[in-house]
Amino acid sequence: MADDELRKMLASEADRRAPAVKSALNRLEESGEPDQGAVEAMRTEVHGLKGAAMVIGEEQLDIGAQRGQRRTQLVA
Repeated sequence: MADDELRKMLASEADRRAPAVKSALNRLEESGEPDQGAVEAMRTEVHGLKGAAMVIGEEQLDIGAQRGQRRTQLVA
């Protein structure tokens, strides 16, 4: 599979996961209280994106997703 095709698949994966991350962030922001369900939903989506980035060798996105995962652990 060509690099461009892999990047398109990754972009599609990011587009699919981004709304769930945004929704979880909004839930956390609106409630002002700890929401374990929102944190777990966000962690799951970021982990999936990290894995997809890692598989195709997109190091910067992988590193960014790792940072995002660590931040969800701080909120939990």
